[in-house]
Amino acid sequence: MVAHRGRRKHGLGEGGQRTELRGLLLWTGLPLAVGVAIYTAFLFGQAEGRDLWQSTLLPFHLVVQSHGRQRHDPAGRHGAAFSPEPVGLARLTFGIALAVDLFVTLLGEFGMPHASDTAAKAAHAISHGAYRTHFWIGSILVGHVVAFALLLTGWTPAVALGGLLAIAGLYLFEYAFCLGAAGDSEFHET
Repeated sequence: MVAHRGRRKHGLGEGGQRTELRGLLLWTGLPLAVGVAIYTAFLFGQAEGRDLWQSTLLPFHLVVQSHGRQRHDPAGRHGAAFSPEPVGLARLTFGIALAVDLFVTLLGEFGMPHASDTAAKAAHAISHGAYRTHFWIGSILVGHVVAFALLLTGWTPAVALGGLLAIAGLYLFEYAFCLGAAGDSEFHET
């Protein structure tokens, strides 16, 4: 790196070129992220004997989750490189993604019939059985409600914490979703 008038040059030219490169990489990565989410849903769907993973809602749910969690920096930690408009847009899309993900999660659990008795038992284990704390406290309360409330404060450290809580909530949901569907609970026959 070469110092120039008190600033470091990163070898990518002026700031405008770095911003253009960042934008190009972000827009190139978006379809790849969506593709990975859909492919992951396809792989889950291929798991025979895991009826809970056979949901037609799963590809959409994974796309919503991947979009919402890529916005884990809604506070604009890198905001120095952006004007206030993109940071505000990141916060807005993060909030929308949280709301849509909460809706899809609850719709998938309670609004749609499950494909089989095994899937219904697994869903029951997630929402009322062995994984209920992961689901209700971790995913719904902390990962959605508290994260959204922190986002609404508009205070940058609180918004950043909300992003981290959303990621933690996603982890807890997926933990319950994978183990509950795998039959590792008190509600499944052995």
